[in-house]
Amino acid sequence: MRQKTIKWKIIAAVISVLITALIWQKGLQDSLDRPSVAPKLSLKQQEVSIVASSSLPEKIRTFLIGENPELTIKDTLKKYPLNEITDRERLVLASITKSIDARAEILKEPFKNDYFLPIKKFLLEESTFTKPIETLNSIEKYKSDPFLYRVSCKAILSQEYCFDNKSSRYAVLKLFLLQFFPVFATFVGLILVIRQAWLLFRKKTKKVVDISLFPLTTVDMILLISGGFVVLGEIILPTIVVPLSSLLT
Repeated sequence: MRQKTIKWKIIAAVISVLITALIWQKGLQDSLDRPSVAPKLSLKQQEVSIVASSSLPEKIRTFLIGENPELTIKDTLKKYPLNEITDRERLVLASITKSIDARAEILKEPFKNDYFLPIKKFLLEESTFTKPIETLNSIEKYKSDPFLYRVSCKAILSQEYCFDNKSSRYAVLKLFLLQFFPVFATFVGLILVIRQAWLLFRKKTKKVVDISLFPLTTVDMILLISGGFVVLGEIILPTIVVPLSSLLT
């Protein structure tokens, strides 16, 4: 039996669809203006590779991290305008850059986070190596970010002062997971697909249980998706929750 659609439902569905179209169009436009996520993920993997390099055997080091991962990171970061990368990424780029003048150009804009200012100061000084122990003590707090600590310490002092055995070993574990887990997951997935195909071929799969349909019209489905998920979930709920959470925190 065909259900009668109430007029207010039709009006609400039309308004919901229009609002949904506006939100998605704005989201698509903003996504085109933002840098791609893929290079950022690649940067993170290269960072792990550099931190792990000191603890990797010579024979597999080039295979896992490549010839020059620092150059790859530098080339990736240089693709973005300086005002579109974070303070940390500017410090990384300046640390990999050898010339003091080039570093000054990279770091000339004010930092948003004062936490990074000591490294910025050391990178722009040419006399930091005359007091290596004092300088090293000043940047010890950045060990919580092993990659930033490594490249900045190497740029400010030298390789011998900047090796952190604990961070390097931990990075080796992360590197192996990053490199081999996708291969392992793909292998397991192929086995499961082959098994399922075999079960289908032998007709041993379980009988699919019949699912009774909900008595929803097309308008009801539009209201559920556009009105419920988009309008309520992305507009009305944040409008109520965000001020309350700000008040509590």
